[in-house]
Amino acid sequence: MVYFQKARGISLVAILFLTALFIANVPQVSAESFRITLPGNTYDSFKDYTDVTIWKLENGKIDNATKEFFGGNQSPSDNATTMEVNASYLIQLTSGKMGQNFNCTVNTKSGYTWEIDSSCSSPYNTRGCLGCQYLQAPAGDNYFHALPITHVNPSEQNYWQAYLLDKNGKNLLFRGPNPTLVKNSKESFDFPGLLKALKNRYKIQVGDGNFPDNFIFVDISLINSDLTQPPSTGNPTNGYVLNAEYRFFDSQITNSTAIPPKNSYVNGTVELPASNSSANAKTINGALLWWEIQPIATDSETLGQLVTKIGSLLDSKNSVPYLIYIHCISGCDRTGDVAVAHLLNYRKMNPVDAYNYGTTVFDINDAQHRLAPHSTWRAPLTQFCLNSTQSGENLCQTGCDFPAPAQFPPKNVFPWANATWGCGLNGQ
Repeated sequence: MVYFQKARGISLVAILFLTALFIANVPQVSAESFRITLPGNTYDSFKDYTDVTIWKLENGKIDNATKEFFGGNQSPSDNATTMEVNASYLIQLTSGKMGQNFNCTVNTKSGYTWEIDSSCSSPYNTRGCLGCQYLQAPAGDNYFHALPITHVNPSEQNYWQAYLLDKNGKNLLFRGPNPTLVKNSKESFDFPGLLKALKNRYKIQVGDGNFPDNFIFVDISLINSDLTQPPSTGNPTNGYVLNAEYRFFDSQITNSTAIPPKNSYVNGTVELPASNSSANAKTINGALLWWEIQPIATDSETLGQLVTKIGSLLDSKNSVPYLIYIHCISGCDRTGDVAVAHLLNYRKMNPVDAYNYGTTVFDINDAQHRLAPHSTWRAPLTQFCLNSTQSGENLCQTGCDFPAPAQFPPKNVFPWANATWGCGLNGQ
């Protein structure tokens, strides 16, 4: 009996010692202080704002005790939060104007970085993760940016990321979000609002006063043709946006579910409203080009055909220049694919520079933002890049994995600055 008690005492001491040793060697949970910048409501005619709510996830479930809320209905703001390293968080971005919530699940890493959780690998297929495209992650610092939310079809469109990607002479290539509005439960193509935004962007980026008075407007729509929700729901989907474009360029189309021929032009005319008096009214030639690209590697050929067509428009010597506008829904994924592929193909940039310049836009406050294609949507772009490498066009051989560049391109240095980029800045 005494022997048993003694042995038991020794066992307790040993257990306590081993427990202490184990605890001492368990990696301690560390935290890093992140800062959040909110866009506020100061974006020209766009009066929306973005609220941000953050929860820590435990085994995939929200821990309500960790909830933090940051209101965006103010001037662009800088707010602090603390996140544990190697943890998962749900970040919810809420549009103040529409009241819609857009979520993104992220996993924090050391060095003020994170990655989008694999459950959100394809935000367009996982509607619960649409917020990922409005969240700009830190790139080696402790800032992340909640971007102004571009709704599918608001009553007032947000063109903050409309951007002059390239130009050749008077031929202009812009990128941006879909230019479609919904009013009285009906969608419409917002040509006047879009043109105002493009003129303003040209003035900021070029500033030579030579925006063409007359042009051939080419609307390259990259959105898909799903028709799942009518405009009356307040959140119509891609097919209704495409249908609005189709009706705008062809007045004979009255069917609300009609879709234009894939990968072909639909010619029409666009009446530009008078700016000062009826004497200033013009009729502008225009065309719709619906080009469908899916997030699969085999669509690299489709992507290549489109950028070749865009290049031929930019090289045109017509007396009337081309005004080309490429867009998807938010102006991020498919638009980003085309923008980067265009710079690879037309400017012969190396992949690092093409990705850097092709995913960077400025807002009207001259702040730079990264509008990069989501990982799933990079599949056709990556294959397109690999094909150019194999054909010898990618002379710099910098690879096609498209990591997030460490820094933005120099301000006021645009793709048209050099006739031939070659190895260019190589991301520096």
